[in-house]
Amino acid sequence: MTTQHEQAPQNLVIGESDRETAMLLSRFRRSNPGARAVAVFSEPAVAEVFRSDLVDSVAWLPVLAREVTAAFPPRPRGAVAPPPVVVGDDATARYLVEALVRGWSDPGQPLVVSCVGGGRDWVDEVAAVTWPQGQLEWRGCPSRAVPVVEVVRQLVADWPRPEERRGSSTGPTVLVALADPIVGLSLAHAVAVAFPEARVAAVLEDGEFLPTVAGVTSFRMGSVRRRARSSWFQPEALLAEQLLQDTAWVCATESAVTRPEPPILLTPELLESGDPVPLTHQSAELRDQIEILTGAITRILSAGDILLDRHWEPARPIIPTPGELRAMAAEILGLLGLPCDPANEFTAVELASRLPALAARSGWTCRRPDDYEEVLPFETVEALAPLVHLAYNTVSTDTGNATDSDLANEIWDHLSEFNRAGNRAVLIGAAVVHAAMGWGWQRSDGAATAVRPTPEQVERLAQLEHRRWAINQRRNGAQDHRWMLPWDGPEGSRVSDGAKVYDRHIASEVIKILAFAGVSIGDED
Repeated sequence: MTTQHEQAPQNLVIGESDRETAMLLSRFRRSNPGARAVAVFSEPAVAEVFRSDLVDSVAWLPVLAREVTAAFPPRPRGAVAPPPVVVGDDATARYLVEALVRGWSDPGQPLVVSCVGGGRDWVDEVAAVTWPQGQLEWRGCPSRAVPVVEVVRQLVADWPRPEERRGSSTGPTVLVALADPIVGLSLAHAVAVAFPEARVAAVLEDGEFLPTVAGVTSFRMGSVRRRARSSWFQPEALLAEQLLQDTAWVCATESAVTRPEPPILLTPELLESGDPVPLTHQSAELRDQIEILTGAITRILSAGDILLDRHWEPARPIIPTPGELRAMAAEILGLLGLPCDPANEFTAVELASRLPALAARSGWTCRRPDDYEEVLPFETVEALAPLVHLAYNTVSTDTGNATDSDLANEIWDHLSEFNRAGNRAVLIGAAVVHAAMGWGWQRSDGAATAVRPTPEQVERLAQLEHRRWAINQRRNGAQDHRWMLPWDGPEGSRVSDGAKVYDRHIASEVIKILAFAGVSIGDED
Protein backbone atom coordinates (compact mmCIF):
# COMPACT_ATOMS: atom_id res chain seq x y z
CA MET A 1 0.00 0.00 0.00
CA THR A 2 1.37 3.41 -0.92
CA THR A 3 1.05 6.06 1.78
CA GLN A 4 0.68 9.77 1.22
CA HIS A 5 4.34 10.22 2.09
CA GLU A 6 5.34 7.83 -0.69
CA GLN A 7 3.34 9.41 -3.51
CA ALA A 8 5.71 10.82 -6.10
CA PRO A 9 4.89 14.11 -7.82
CA GLN A 10 4.16 14.16 -11.52
CA ASN A 11 7.04 14.74 -13.93
CA LEU A 12 9.50 13.23 -11.48
CA VAL A 13 12.88 12.46 -13.05
CA ILE A 14 15.07 9.94 -11.21
CA GLY A 15 17.95 7.88 -12.54
CA GLU A 16 20.15 5.25 -10.95
CA SER A 17 23.01 7.77 -11.00
CA ASP A 18 23.34 11.54 -11.31
CA ARG A 19 24.58 11.12 -14.87
CA GLU A 20 21.50 9.09 -15.77
CA THR A 21 19.21 11.62 -14.05
CA ALA A 22 20.79 14.45 -16.04
CA MET A 23 20.26 12.53 -19.31
CA LEU A 24 16.65 11.71 -18.45
CA LEU A 25 16.01 15.35 -17.54
CA SER A 26 17.42 16.48 -20.88
CA ARG A 27 15.12 14.09 -22.74
CA PHE A 28 12.12 15.21 -20.69
CA ARG A 29 12.71 18.86 -21.46
CA ARG A 30 13.07 18.17 -25.19
CA SER A 31 9.84 16.18 -25.22
CA ASN A 32 7.91 18.52 -22.90
CA PRO A 33 9.00 22.12 -23.56
CA GLY A 34 7.62 24.50 -20.97
CA ALA A 35 6.60 21.71 -18.54
CA ARG A 36 7.87 21.70 -14.97
CA ALA A 37 9.90 18.78 -13.68
CA VAL A 38 11.32 17.56 -10.41
CA ALA A 39 14.81 16.09 -10.81
CA VAL A 40 16.33 14.03 -8.01
CA PHE A 41 20.12 13.97 -7.71
CA SER A 42 22.32 12.53 -5.00
CA GLU A 43 24.24 15.59 -3.78
CA PRO A 44 23.16 19.24 -3.26
CA ALA A 45 26.00 20.68 -5.35
CA VAL A 46 24.88 18.65 -8.36
CA ALA A 47 21.22 19.49 -7.80
CA GLU A 48 22.08 23.19 -7.69
CA VAL A 49 23.61 23.05 -11.19
CA PHE A 50 20.38 21.77 -12.74
CA ARG A 51 17.91 23.95 -10.80
CA SER A 52 16.01 26.48 -12.94
CA ASP A 53 12.61 28.12 -13.33
CA LEU A 54 11.25 24.91 -14.81
CA VAL A 55 13.30 22.39 -12.86
CA ASP A 56 12.88 21.89 -9.15
CA SER A 57 16.09 20.04 -8.44
CA VAL A 58 16.53 18.23 -5.13
CA ALA A 59 19.17 16.05 -3.45
CA TRP A 60 18.24 12.81 -1.69
CA LEU A 61 21.48 11.95 0.15
CA PRO A 62 21.09 14.64 2.84
CA VAL A 63 17.49 13.55 3.38
CA LEU A 64 18.53 9.93 3.78
CA ALA A 65 21.19 10.97 6.29
CA ARG A 66 18.67 12.99 8.30
CA GLU A 67 16.24 10.06 8.39
CA VAL A 68 18.92 7.63 9.56
CA THR A 69 20.40 9.91 12.22
CA ALA A 70 16.97 10.97 13.52
CA ALA A 71 16.22 7.30 14.16
CA PHE A 72 19.78 6.49 15.30
CA PRO A 73 21.20 9.54 17.11
CA PRO A 74 24.66 9.41 18.73
CA ARG A 75 23.01 8.50 22.01
CA PRO A 76 19.46 7.95 23.23
CA ARG A 77 17.80 10.63 25.31
CA GLY A 78 18.61 10.00 28.93
CA ALA A 79 21.87 8.11 28.44
CA VAL A 80 25.50 8.61 27.51
CA ALA A 81 27.29 6.45 24.97
CA PRO A 82 30.67 6.01 23.28
CA PRO A 83 31.22 8.20 20.22
CA PRO A 84 29.09 7.05 17.27
CA VAL A 85 30.81 4.89 14.67
CA VAL A 86 30.33 5.32 10.92
CA VAL A 87 31.72 2.54 8.73
CA GLY A 88 31.86 3.71 5.15
CA ASP A 89 33.60 4.18 1.85
CA ASP A 90 31.65 6.77 -0.14
CA ALA A 91 29.40 9.84 -0.16
CA THR A 92 26.65 8.16 1.87
CA ALA A 93 28.97 7.83 4.85
CA ARG A 94 30.02 11.46 4.44
CA TYR A 95 26.45 12.67 4.78
CA LEU A 96 25.77 10.43 7.75
CA VAL A 97 28.72 11.97 9.60
CA GLU A 98 27.64 15.48 8.63
CA ALA A 99 24.07 14.87 9.81
CA LEU A 100 25.34 13.53 13.16
CA VAL A 101 27.59 16.53 13.72
CA ARG A 102 25.07 19.17 12.64
CA GLY A 103 22.26 17.72 14.71
CA TRP A 104 23.97 16.61 17.90
CA SER A 105 27.09 18.65 18.57
CA ASP A 106 26.85 21.12 21.45
CA PRO A 107 28.39 24.60 21.49
CA GLY A 108 31.82 24.32 23.02
CA GLN A 109 31.61 20.53 22.85
CA PRO A 110 32.43 19.11 19.39
CA LEU A 111 30.79 15.78 18.67
CA VAL A 112 33.38 13.03 18.37
CA VAL A 113 32.63 10.58 15.52
CA SER A 114 34.73 7.48 14.90
CA CYS A 115 35.09 6.94 11.14
CA VAL A 116 36.10 3.43 10.06
CA GLY A 117 36.96 1.97 6.67
CA GLY A 118 39.60 0.98 4.17
CA GLY A 119 40.23 4.48 2.80
CA ARG A 120 39.93 7.91 4.38
CA ASP A 121 39.21 10.24 1.45
CA TRP A 122 35.56 10.53 2.44
CA VAL A 123 36.59 11.38 6.02
CA ASP A 124 38.88 14.21 4.88
CA GLU A 125 36.05 15.64 2.76
CA VAL A 126 33.51 15.71 5.58
CA ALA A 127 36.05 17.00 8.11
CA ALA A 128 36.44 20.13 6.02
CA VAL A 129 32.75 21.04 6.38
CA THR A 130 32.07 19.90 9.95
CA TRP A 131 34.86 21.61 11.86
CA PRO A 132 34.64 23.07 14.50
CA GLN A 133 31.39 21.32 15.42
CA GLY A 134 32.78 17.85 14.79
CA GLN A 135 35.91 16.04 15.85
CA LEU A 136 36.47 13.08 13.53
CA GLU A 137 38.70 10.20 14.53
CA TRP A 138 39.88 7.94 11.71
CA ARG A 139 40.37 4.21 12.23
CA GLY A 140 41.64 2.48 9.10
CA CYS A 141 40.87 -1.21 8.64
CA PRO A 142 39.53 -3.53 5.95
CA SER A 143 35.76 -3.24 5.47
CA ARG A 144 35.14 -6.74 6.72
CA ALA A 145 33.32 -8.08 9.75
CA VAL A 146 36.16 -9.33 11.94
CA PRO A 147 38.48 -6.28 11.75
CA VAL A 148 35.59 -3.81 12.11
CA VAL A 149 34.25 -5.66 15.16
CA GLU A 150 37.71 -5.47 16.71
CA VAL A 151 37.92 -1.73 16.03
CA VAL A 152 34.52 -1.16 17.65
CA ARG A 153 35.56 -3.34 20.58
CA GLN A 154 38.66 -1.19 21.10
CA LEU A 155 36.69 2.06 20.80
CA VAL A 156 34.22 0.89 23.44
CA ALA A 157 37.03 -0.28 25.73
CA ASP A 158 38.88 3.04 25.42
CA TRP A 159 35.77 5.12 26.16
CA PRO A 160 35.76 6.35 29.79
CA ARG A 161 32.34 5.50 31.19
CA PRO A 162 30.77 8.06 33.54
CA GLU A 163 31.26 7.48 37.23
CA GLU A 164 28.49 5.83 39.23
CA ARG A 165 25.54 8.20 39.84
CA ARG A 166 26.77 10.59 37.15
CA GLY A 167 25.25 9.00 34.08
CA SER A 168 23.69 5.87 32.63
CA SER A 169 25.85 4.43 29.86
CA THR A 170 24.77 2.36 26.88
CA GLY A 171 26.35 0.91 23.77
CA PRO A 172 27.43 2.88 20.71
CA THR A 173 25.46 3.87 17.64
CA VAL A 174 27.03 2.12 14.63
CA LEU A 175 26.00 3.21 11.12
CA VAL A 176 27.21 1.15 8.15
CA ALA A 177 27.21 2.62 4.64
CA LEU A 178 29.26 0.59 2.16
CA ALA A 179 28.95 0.51 -1.62
CA ASP A 180 28.60 -3.28 -1.53
CA PRO A 181 25.26 -3.98 0.21
CA ILE A 182 26.05 -7.63 0.99
CA VAL A 183 29.32 -6.71 2.70
CA GLY A 184 27.59 -3.86 4.53
CA LEU A 185 24.75 -6.01 5.83
CA SER A 186 27.03 -8.84 6.93
CA LEU A 187 29.34 -6.39 8.68
CA ALA A 188 26.41 -4.71 10.47
CA HIS A 189 25.11 -8.10 11.58
CA ALA A 190 28.51 -9.05 13.03
CA VAL A 191 28.60 -5.80 15.03
CA ALA A 192 25.05 -6.34 16.32
CA VAL A 193 25.91 -9.86 17.47
CA ALA A 194 29.15 -8.78 19.16
CA PHE A 195 27.57 -5.75 20.89
CA PRO A 196 23.96 -6.39 21.96
CA GLU A 197 23.79 -2.91 23.55
CA ALA A 198 24.76 -1.21 20.28
CA ARG A 199 22.20 0.45 18.02
CA VAL A 200 23.11 -0.73 14.52
CA ALA A 201 21.79 0.51 11.17
CA ALA A 202 22.84 -0.28 7.60
CA VAL A 203 22.21 1.92 4.57
CA LEU A 204 21.66 -0.33 1.56
CA GLU A 205 20.67 -0.21 -2.07
CA ASP A 206 17.31 -1.81 -2.77
CA GLY A 207 17.36 -5.54 -3.43
CA GLU A 208 14.92 -8.33 -2.75
CA PHE A 209 17.86 -10.65 -2.25
CA LEU A 210 18.84 -8.87 0.98
CA PRO A 211 17.31 -10.51 4.07
CA THR A 212 16.04 -8.91 7.26
CA VAL A 213 18.70 -9.30 9.95
CA ALA A 214 17.98 -9.33 13.68
CA GLY A 215 19.54 -6.41 15.52
CA VAL A 216 20.08 -4.36 12.34
CA THR A 217 17.73 -1.71 10.94
CA SER A 218 18.03 -1.32 7.18
CA PHE A 219 17.46 1.94 5.32
CA ARG A 220 16.95 1.52 1.57
CA MET A 221 18.31 4.20 -0.77
CA GLY A 222 15.85 3.54 -3.56
CA SER A 223 12.81 4.17 -1.39
CA VAL A 224 14.20 7.56 -0.38
CA ARG A 225 14.78 8.54 -4.01
CA ARG A 226 11.21 7.56 -4.90
CA ARG A 227 9.74 9.62 -2.08
CA ALA A 228 11.48 12.75 -3.30
CA ARG A 229 9.57 16.01 -2.93
CA SER A 230 6.74 14.45 -0.92
CA SER A 231 5.67 16.03 2.35
CA TRP A 232 7.91 13.49 4.09
CA PHE A 233 10.84 15.14 2.40
CA GLN A 234 10.30 18.54 3.99
CA PRO A 235 12.17 19.71 7.11
CA GLU A 236 8.90 20.89 8.65
CA ALA A 237 7.61 17.31 8.82
CA LEU A 238 10.83 16.11 10.46
CA LEU A 239 10.72 19.04 12.89
CA ALA A 240 7.17 18.09 13.90
CA GLU A 241 8.43 14.62 14.86
CA GLN A 242 11.41 16.11 16.71
CA LEU A 243 9.10 18.46 18.66
CA LEU A 244 6.85 15.55 19.58
CA GLN A 245 9.80 13.49 20.85
CA ASP A 246 11.21 16.49 22.74
CA THR A 247 7.87 17.30 24.38
CA ALA A 248 7.39 13.68 25.43
CA TRP A 249 10.84 13.62 27.00
CA VAL A 250 10.35 16.92 28.84
CA CYS A 251 6.99 15.85 30.25
CA ALA A 252 7.87 12.22 31.04
CA THR A 253 6.96 10.69 34.41
CA GLU A 254 10.54 10.52 35.64
CA SER A 255 11.01 14.25 35.04
CA ALA A 256 9.11 15.35 38.16
CA VAL A 257 11.95 17.64 39.25
CA THR A 258 12.37 19.30 35.85
CA ARG A 259 8.90 19.11 34.28
CA PRO A 260 7.86 22.62 33.17
CA GLU A 261 5.19 24.26 35.25
CA PRO A 262 3.02 25.18 33.56
CA PRO A 263 3.68 23.28 30.30
CA ILE A 264 2.85 25.28 27.20
CA LEU A 265 2.57 22.24 24.94
CA LEU A 266 0.09 19.52 25.82
CA THR A 267 1.52 16.27 27.20
CA PRO A 268 1.72 13.66 24.42
CA GLU A 269 0.14 10.23 24.72
CA LEU A 270 2.84 7.60 25.26
CA LEU A 271 3.32 3.96 24.35
CA GLU A 272 4.20 1.37 27.01
CA SER A 273 7.84 1.77 25.99
CA GLY A 274 7.71 5.46 26.94
CA ASP A 275 7.96 6.66 23.35
CA PRO A 276 5.16 8.91 22.08
CA VAL A 277 2.47 7.42 19.88
CA PRO A 278 2.69 8.69 16.27
CA LEU A 279 1.83 12.33 15.76
CA THR A 280 -1.19 11.40 13.64
CA HIS A 281 -2.68 9.64 16.69
CA GLN A 282 -2.05 12.45 19.17
CA SER A 283 -4.81 14.83 20.25
CA ALA A 284 -5.99 17.41 17.75
CA GLU A 285 -4.97 20.17 20.17
CA LEU A 286 -1.36 18.96 20.40
CA ARG A 287 -1.15 18.45 16.62
CA ASP A 288 -2.38 22.00 16.13
CA GLN A 289 0.22 23.39 18.55
CA ILE A 290 3.06 21.54 16.82
CA GLU A 291 1.81 22.57 13.38
CA ILE A 292 1.74 26.21 14.47
CA LEU A 293 5.32 26.09 15.76
CA THR A 294 6.76 24.17 12.81
CA GLY A 295 5.03 26.45 10.34
CA ALA A 296 6.50 29.52 12.05
CA ILE A 297 9.96 28.14 12.88
CA THR A 298 11.69 30.66 10.61
CA ARG A 299 9.87 33.54 12.29
CA ILE A 300 10.56 32.22 15.80
CA LEU A 301 14.29 31.75 15.30
CA SER A 302 14.73 35.00 13.37
CA ALA A 303 13.45 36.79 16.49
CA GLY A 304 16.66 35.49 18.09
CA ASP A 305 18.89 36.52 15.14
CA ILE A 306 19.09 32.91 13.93
CA LEU A 307 18.60 32.30 10.22
CA LEU A 308 17.53 29.01 8.65
CA ASP A 309 19.01 27.74 5.40
CA ARG A 310 18.00 24.60 3.54
CA HIS A 311 21.44 24.30 1.96
CA TRP A 312 24.04 22.26 3.82
CA GLU A 313 26.96 24.53 4.47
CA PRO A 314 29.53 25.02 7.24
CA ALA A 315 28.13 27.02 10.16
CA ARG A 316 29.43 28.03 13.55
CA PRO A 317 27.83 26.71 16.75
CA ILE A 318 25.09 29.01 18.03
CA ILE A 319 24.75 30.09 21.66
CA PRO A 320 21.63 32.28 22.03
CA THR A 321 21.83 35.17 24.48
CA PRO A 322 19.21 35.74 27.20
CA GLY A 323 17.65 38.56 25.20
CA GLU A 324 17.40 36.40 22.09
CA LEU A 325 15.78 33.61 24.08
CA ARG A 326 13.21 36.00 25.52
CA ALA A 327 12.42 37.35 22.05
CA MET A 328 11.90 33.83 20.71
CA ALA A 329 9.79 32.96 23.76
CA ALA A 330 7.55 35.95 23.11
CA GLU A 331 6.98 34.72 19.54
CA ILE A 332 6.15 31.21 20.80
CA LEU A 333 3.61 32.46 23.34
CA GLY A 334 2.04 34.83 20.82
CA LEU A 335 1.66 32.08 18.23
CA LEU A 336 0.09 29.73 20.77
CA GLY A 337 -2.18 32.45 22.15
CA LEU A 338 -0.84 32.14 25.69
CA PRO A 339 -0.38 34.99 28.20
CA CYS A 340 3.19 36.24 28.59
CA ASP A 341 3.35 35.82 32.35
CA PRO A 342 6.62 34.84 34.11
CA ALA A 343 5.78 31.12 34.36
CA ASN A 344 4.77 30.74 30.71
CA GLU A 345 7.69 32.87 29.58
CA PHE A 346 10.21 30.69 31.41
CA THR A 347 8.80 27.50 29.88
CA ALA A 348 8.89 29.14 26.45
CA VAL A 349 12.49 30.28 27.03
CA GLU A 350 13.52 26.69 27.78
CA LEU A 351 11.79 25.52 24.60
CA ALA A 352 13.42 28.30 22.59
CA SER A 353 16.84 27.19 23.83
CA ARG A 354 16.25 23.72 22.34
CA LEU A 355 14.82 24.83 19.00
CA PRO A 356 18.10 25.46 17.09
CA ALA A 357 19.22 21.88 17.75
CA LEU A 358 15.82 20.46 16.79
CA ALA A 359 15.86 22.51 13.57
CA ALA A 360 19.35 21.28 12.72
CA ARG A 361 18.30 17.66 13.22
CA SER A 362 15.39 18.27 10.85
CA GLY A 363 17.53 19.41 7.94
CA TRP A 364 18.11 23.12 8.31
CA THR A 365 21.43 24.85 8.71
CA CYS A 366 21.19 27.38 11.54
CA ARG A 367 23.44 30.40 11.09
CA ARG A 368 23.83 33.99 12.16
CA PRO A 369 23.50 37.05 9.89
CA ASP A 370 26.74 37.96 8.14
CA ASP A 371 27.26 41.06 10.29
CA TYR A 372 26.37 39.37 13.59
CA GLU A 373 28.87 39.80 16.44
CA GLU A 374 28.91 36.81 18.76
CA VAL A 375 28.54 37.65 22.43
CA LEU A 376 29.70 34.27 23.74
CA PRO A 377 31.66 32.40 21.03
CA PHE A 378 32.16 28.67 21.48
CA GLU A 379 35.93 29.24 21.81
CA THR A 380 35.21 31.39 24.86
CA VAL A 381 33.11 28.63 26.41
CA GLU A 382 36.05 26.27 26.11
CA ALA A 383 38.42 28.82 27.63
CA LEU A 384 36.10 29.59 30.57
CA ALA A 385 35.04 26.04 31.44
CA PRO A 386 38.12 25.43 33.67
CA LEU A 387 37.11 28.47 35.72
CA VAL A 388 33.69 26.93 36.32
CA HIS A 389 35.36 23.76 37.57
CA LEU A 390 37.62 25.84 39.80
CA ALA A 391 34.51 27.43 41.31
CA TYR A 392 33.26 23.92 42.14
CA ASN A 393 36.62 23.09 43.72
CA THR A 394 36.42 26.23 45.84
CA VAL A 395 32.92 25.66 47.18
CA SER A 396 33.74 22.00 47.81
CA THR A 397 36.65 23.08 50.01
CA ASP A 398 34.58 25.73 51.79
CA THR A 399 31.77 23.27 52.61
CA GLY A 400 33.92 20.26 53.43
CA ASN A 401 32.67 18.59 50.22
CA ALA A 402 29.02 18.84 51.29
CA THR A 403 27.85 16.96 48.19
CA ASP A 404 30.34 14.13 48.73
CA SER A 405 31.65 14.55 45.17
CA ASP A 406 34.56 12.41 44.01
CA LEU A 407 35.59 15.30 41.74
CA ALA A 408 35.95 17.83 44.56
CA ASN A 409 39.74 17.94 44.39
CA GLU A 410 40.36 16.98 40.76
CA ILE A 411 42.14 19.46 38.52
CA TRP A 412 40.84 20.27 35.06
CA ASP A 413 43.54 18.32 33.23
CA HIS A 414 42.49 15.14 35.03
CA LEU A 415 38.79 15.39 34.18
CA SER A 416 37.22 13.13 31.58
CA GLU A 417 35.55 14.75 28.57
CA PHE A 418 32.21 13.73 30.08
CA ASN A 419 32.89 15.76 33.23
CA ARG A 420 34.38 18.67 31.29
CA ALA A 421 31.18 18.86 29.28
CA GLY A 422 29.26 19.39 32.52
CA ASN A 423 31.25 22.57 33.17
CA ARG A 424 30.66 23.86 29.65
CA ALA A 425 26.94 23.25 30.09
CA VAL A 426 26.92 25.65 33.06
CA LEU A 427 28.01 28.54 30.84
CA ILE A 428 25.69 27.74 27.95
CA GLY A 429 22.74 27.13 30.28
CA ALA A 430 23.39 30.45 32.02
CA ALA A 431 21.59 32.13 29.12
CA VAL A 432 18.33 30.45 30.17
CA VAL A 433 18.93 31.29 33.84
CA HIS A 434 19.67 34.95 33.08
CA ALA A 435 16.72 35.22 30.69
CA ALA A 436 14.46 34.17 33.55
CA MET A 437 15.96 36.98 35.64
CA GLY A 438 15.20 39.54 32.94
CA TRP A 439 18.90 40.14 32.31
CA GLY A 440 20.71 40.59 29.03
CA TRP A 441 24.24 40.01 27.71
CA GLN A 442 26.29 42.49 25.75
CA ARG A 443 29.78 42.23 24.33
CA SER A 444 32.08 44.84 25.89
CA ASP A 445 35.20 46.09 24.18
CA GLY A 446 36.58 47.41 27.47
CA ALA A 447 35.89 46.34 31.03
CA ALA A 448 32.65 44.40 31.28
CA THR A 449 30.09 45.27 33.92
CA ALA A 450 28.31 42.62 35.95
CA VAL A 451 25.04 42.93 37.82
CA ARG A 452 25.33 42.66 41.60
CA PRO A 453 22.46 40.35 42.59
CA THR A 454 20.58 40.96 45.80
CA PRO A 455 20.25 38.09 48.32
CA GLU A 456 16.78 37.42 46.98
CA GLN A 457 18.10 37.31 43.42
CA VAL A 458 20.94 34.97 44.45
CA GLU A 459 18.36 32.58 45.87
CA ARG A 460 16.37 32.66 42.63
CA LEU A 461 19.55 32.21 40.58
CA ALA A 462 20.50 29.21 42.69
CA GLN A 463 17.09 27.62 42.22
CA LEU A 464 17.33 28.10 38.45
CA GLU A 465 20.89 26.74 38.40
CA HIS A 466 19.72 23.64 40.27
CA ARG A 467 17.02 23.13 37.66
CA ARG A 468 19.55 23.55 34.84
CA TRP A 469 21.83 21.02 36.53
CA ALA A 470 18.96 18.56 37.02
CA ILE A 471 17.93 18.77 33.35
CA ASN A 472 21.52 18.09 32.30
CA GLN A 473 21.76 15.15 34.71
CA ARG A 474 18.56 13.66 33.37
CA ARG A 475 19.82 14.09 29.82
CA ASN A 476 22.78 11.95 30.86
CA GLY A 477 20.55 9.29 32.39
CA ALA A 478 21.29 10.25 35.99
CA GLN A 479 17.68 10.83 37.06
CA ASP A 480 18.40 8.71 40.15
CA HIS A 481 21.17 11.03 41.32
CA ARG A 482 20.94 11.65 45.06
CA TRP A 483 20.45 15.41 44.52
CA MET A 484 17.77 15.02 41.85
CA LEU A 485 15.29 16.54 44.29
CA PRO A 486 13.01 19.60 44.34
CA TRP A 487 14.46 22.85 45.65
CA ASP A 488 11.70 23.31 48.22
CA GLY A 489 9.84 20.89 50.45
CA PRO A 490 10.25 18.95 53.70
CA GLU A 491 13.77 18.17 54.84
CA GLY A 492 14.89 14.86 53.40
CA SER A 493 12.77 15.21 50.28
CA ARG A 494 14.43 18.38 48.95
CA VAL A 495 17.92 19.57 48.13
CA SER A 496 20.00 19.75 51.31
CA ASP A 497 21.17 23.09 52.66
CA GLY A 498 24.77 22.08 51.97
CA ALA A 499 24.04 21.30 48.32
CA LYS A 500 22.19 24.61 47.94
CA VAL A 501 25.43 26.41 48.85
CA TYR A 502 26.94 24.97 45.66
CA ASP A 503 24.14 26.34 43.50
CA ARG A 504 24.34 29.79 45.10
CA HIS A 505 28.12 29.90 44.64
CA ILE A 506 28.15 28.67 41.04
CA ALA A 507 25.29 30.94 39.95
CA SER A 508 27.08 33.95 41.43
CA GLU A 509 30.50 32.98 40.06
CA VAL A 510 29.20 32.52 36.52
CA ILE A 511 28.30 36.21 36.43
CA LYS A 512 31.90 37.10 37.31
CA ILE A 513 33.37 34.55 34.90
CA LEU A 514 31.36 35.89 31.97
CA ALA A 515 32.29 39.46 32.88
CA PHE A 516 35.95 38.40 32.95
CA ALA A 517 35.49 37.27 29.32
CA GLY A 518 34.01 40.64 28.28
CA VAL A 519 30.30 39.81 28.60
CA SER A 520 28.41 42.56 30.41
CA ILE A 521 25.33 41.38 32.28
CA GLY A 522 22.49 43.61 33.39
CA ASP A 523 18.82 44.40 33.22
CA GLU A 524 17.41 44.54 29.70
CA ASP A 525 16.11 47.91 28.56
